[in-house]
Amino acid sequence: MPVNDLCRIVAMNGGGTPLIDLTRLMPRAKKFLVKYEAANPTGSFKDRGSSLKITKAIIRGGKRVVIASTGNGGSSVAALAAFARLGCKIILPEIVAPAKIAQMKAYGAEIELTSGDYADAMDIAENQVRGDPESFLAGGRTAQAPGRIGGQFQGTGTINGDGLYTFRVQAKDNGEPGADTDHFDIKIWNGTDTEADPYHKAKNTISGGNIQVQTN
Repeated sequence: MPVNDLCRIVAMNGGGTPLIDLTRLMPRAKKFLVKYEAANPTGSFKDRGSSLKITKAIIRGGKRVVIASTGNGGSSVAALAAFARLGCKIILPEIVAPAKIAQMKAYGAEIELTSGDYADAMDIAENQVRGDPESFLAGGRTAQAPGRIGGQFQGTGTINGDGLYTFRVQAKDNGEPGADTDHFDIKIWNGTDTEADPYHKAKNTISGGNIQVQTN
């Protein structure tokens, strides 16, 4: 996505983040540097890509951007859109942390929640942009890379017929090109807390038992 006229790039001084020397933590390394991306305007490396997305939205005559997100990407796009004086709508799965939603709203974004996952949110975003020449889809479906999560599902259910738990199943690729999914992580926490944050609440990992799934 090249930008021919560099004068039109929308940025909030993102990038140029510091390199921190942590060689002392890696005694066998000659040099170990860490890029501190939290120094970006919204605290995320996603500000780099969002700069390009908002720039392209303006070049193509967009008046607002629409994005499906699960957190940092939505906040980043919301901030850059506000900076560029564009409207912004973010489609989020209901599992997104309340603090992250508050950040998006602070930038002026309109929020729409879906009971589905990221793929469902992306479907909604695509449908809202389709046929609206003034809307720009600021994002796409995440491509699967080796070693990254290849699939994700969240729901509620019981363990061996007892209790009420919220769980997330993550399928991971084994890192070999063309290989099938071969590893699964099951994260489980108390599902009676409707405000449970799956990213920060303590989790347990189980390796057996019968899990009966009930989705909303």
